[in-house]
Amino acid sequence: MTERLFLEDAQCREARSRVLSASPDAIILDRTIFYARSGGQPGDVGVLRWDGGETPIVDTIKGEGETILHVPAPGAALPEGEVTGVVEWGPPPRAYAHAHRHAPDVRGAPRRRRHRRQRRRGTLAAGFRHARAAGPRGDRGRR
Repeated sequence: MTERLFLEDAQCREARSRVLSASPDAIILDRTIFYARSGGQPGDVGVLRWDGGETPIVDTIKGEGETILHVPAPGAALPEGEVTGVVEWGPPPRAYAHAHRHAPDVRGAPRRRRHRRQRRRGTLAAGFRHARAAGPRGDRGRR
């Protein structure tokens, strides 16, 4: 089980912990400040530092039970003993920022353009979407 320090202090960026196991696929610590990927929220990234080296952490995921797996960068050195975990904070990834910043504008834009076009043509009527659209007989009025 990995103790989740981020639940006690969400603003903590650095903490000491002990390596329980390390492999090229995942590093397991006794306690961590790295938030694991969950429910669409990306996992934290950062670095594990120890005397004589450091390992970049490219993702944090949930393991079996209450274990949190820290995914090291490919080819990175593997730590032993005591380490200091440092979470990298920064602006959100560009793809997320772009999607969230423009979502309200994009959703309403097609409707606004359609209504502008209908107002110009005189086809926008209260309660009727296409009041002057051609009917089954080809006439241009309401039935």
